[in-house]
Amino acid sequence: GNTALPVLAATSNKALKLNASYLLFWKMIEEVKKQGLAFLDLGGINPARNPGGYTFKKGIASQNGKDIFFRGSMIFPQYV
Repeated sequence: GNTALPVLAATSNKALKLNASYLLFWKMIEEVKKQGLAFLDLGGINPARNPGGYTFKKGIASQNGKDIFFRGSMIFPQYV
């Protein structure tokens, strides 16, 4: 396919304070581009239940990101 999918994305409290996940994601983005893939799927978002994760993913994606909500999703029942 043409889409990369992170398998694991977690950091410790100390790493959160150091913004270590930004560096790790940046390295992953560099690798995705080097391999010629078109997309990096950052997974689900929920601005209400996980504002920190949403802000992080929005920042990583910049103006190229899209908030996509699927009808009937169990993850986002408020949008159904």
